[in-house]
Amino acid sequence: MPNILYLADIHPKSHNLKWIDYFSELPGYQVFVLPLKNQLNRSNLEYLSKSVTVLGALRPYSLWKIWNVFSDLNFIKTLTKRHKIDIIHVMYAEPNANWALWKCIIKTPFVLTTRGTDILKSINRFSESRNITGKLAFLLYKKAFKKFDKITSTSQSQITLLRNWCPEVKIIKIRTGVNIDKIKTFLDENNNRTSSKVINKNYILFPRSIYPLYNHEFSLEALKYLHQEIKDNYKFIFLGSDTKDRDYYNKLITISQKLNLAVEFLPTQNGKNYLKLLNNASVVVMNPKSDGSPVSAMEAMYLEKPLILPPLNYDSDIFDENVLRFKKWDPKILAQLISDVVTSKVPHLNKMLSISKENILREADFKKGVIKIDEIYKSLAL
Repeated sequence: MPNILYLADIHPKSHNLKWIDYFSELPGYQVFVLPLKNQLNRSNLEYLSKSVTVLGALRPYSLWKIWNVFSDLNFIKTLTKRHKIDIIHVMYAEPNANWALWKCIIKTPFVLTTRGTDILKSINRFSESRNITGKLAFLLYKKAFKKFDKITSTSQSQITLLRNWCPEVKIIKIRTGVNIDKIKTFLDENNNRTSSKVINKNYILFPRSIYPLYNHEFSLEALKYLHQEIKDNYKFIFLGSDTKDRDYYNKLITISQKLNLAVEFLPTQNGKNYLKLLNNASVVVMNPKSDGSPVSAMEAMYLEKPLILPPLNYDSDIFDENVLRFKKWDPKILAQLISDVVTSKVPHLNKMLSISKENILREADFKKGVIKIDEIYKSLAL
C-alpha cells in the first residue's frame, strides 16, 4: 500500500486535515506531512492524527531565493528516498505546485489538489499581471501543472480556469466534502438538535475566517439596514478573532463599534464547538469576494440551516436555486434577505432546505471523495 507525502497546510481550519487524517488511519497507508515553516507549531500539530508523521517544514517556494529552493529540493528528495514515498500530494497549489517542476529529480509521482482561494484568487492574479515577475510566476505555474500525474479540483469554476490555462491537462472534480458520519454522531449526542444554545440569544452567524477575501466589512455594512426589531433581538457572531491579520481584524472592530449592535467576534471554532454554533444559528451568511465549494456552506446545508451566499459562480449541482443568494453587491439587498429569513417571509423555505440537504448527500459526501482519492493513489503506486 502507498506511502504518501503531503505538502499541505496544517492549521486547524484547513480542510486538508480531513483527507490527511483519513488516510493516516486507513490500514496499509503510511502518511507523512511537510507543512510550511510558519505553520510548524505545537498548536497546529495538536490537530493532526497521531498516525501522521511530520518530517519537518518547507520554506515558501520563491523565484528569487533559488538557493533555498535547491536546499529544500534536496531535503524533499532525501526524505522521499528515506521513507520510500510512493506519491507526493500537493494539497494547495500556491506556492507548492512549483515543486512538480523538479519531478524529474525527485522521481516520484505527483498529485495536485486545487482549491478556490489558490486558483481563483492567488494564481489567477498572476495570470492577469502586467509586470515581468507576475508573468514569469504564471508561466512557471502553467508548466508545473503539466507535470502532475493527476489533478483534482474542488469546484467546476477551478476546472474551467485551469483548462483555459492548460487545455491538455486532465482534471477530476473531487470535493473535500462534508463528513456526514461525524455530523450524525454530533446530532445523536445532542439529542437531534435539542442541545442548549452555545450563545444565550438568537444569532446570525458569519463563519468565514477573518481575512479581507471574506469581505466582512460588507456584512457589517448590511447590518445597518436591518429592521430595528432584528437589531434588538439578535446577536451577530463572526468567527476568527485569533486571525493573524490583525490590521483587518482591528478594522472590523472599529466598524462594528460604530453600529451599536450586539456584534461579537469569537476565536476560530473547531469540531463539536463549531457544529454547535452552526447548528443553533438562525441564519448563516457568507459573502466572500471569490469562492469555490466552501465546506462550511455545505455543512450548513446538510444541517438544513438557512444559508445566504453572494452572487458568485458556484457549482450549480450543489448551490442551485434552493440556496438563498442576494443578486447584487448591495448591502441593503443582503439586509433585506436576512430580514426575510428571520421573519419567515421566504416562500417554501423548509422545502428548499430539504432539497439542499439532498444535494449534499448526493454530491458532497466526504466518503465518496476519499474513495476516488484512494483509487488515484493505488493507480499511481502500482
